[in-house]
Amino acid sequence: CALVGIPDELTGEALFGFVVLKDKKNISNKDLLQKLNISLRKEIGPIVSLKNILITSELPKTRSGKIVRRVLRNLAKGKEIEGDLSTVENKEILGIIKEKIKNFN
Repeated sequence: CALVGIPDELTGEALFGFVVLKDKKNISNKDLLQKLNISLRKEIGPIVSLKNILITSELPKTRSGKIVRRVLRNLAKGKEIEGDLSTVENKEILGIIKEKIKNFN
C-alpha cells in the first residue's frame, strides 16, 4: 500500500491510501476503508484515519522498486500526471489508477 496526503477542509490534510490486496478478495473500497479505520484507531488512536482508499492491482514503481508517491499524490488530488516518468517501470498502471479515481469521485 501507499499513503499520500490530500487537502482537507477540516483538518488541512487527510490520508488517501492506494491498496493492493494480496488474496484478491472481493471487497469494496467502502468496506475496506471502514475496516482499516477501525484497526488504525485501535492501534494508533482516534487522530489517525484514512479519508479514502483505492484498491488497485499494482502500484507504480521505479525500476529499483520504489513506489512513485509523487505521481500518486497528484492523481489523488485530481491533478494530471506530470513530471519525469522515465524511471517508472509499469507506466500502464498510471492510466488505470487515473481512470479509477475519475470514476471514484
